[in-house]
Amino acid sequence: MKDTMFTTTDRLDHRIATTSWGNRFEYKMIDDPNFGYYVEEDADDFKNWRNYT
Repeated sequence: MKDTMFTTTDRLDHRIATTSWGNRFEYKMIDDPNFGYYVEEDADDFKNWRNYT
């Protein structure tokens, strides 16, 4: 736990476990009005969804 932090240095990348490829809940919270947040914009128009690990 001594190396945990929000933003690490490149020298620690090999010690960090990958947690997900993007996050399907991020999209669903915006796209599904009954799941999370009401957003007027269309979720498909947003171009910055994470699609990487």
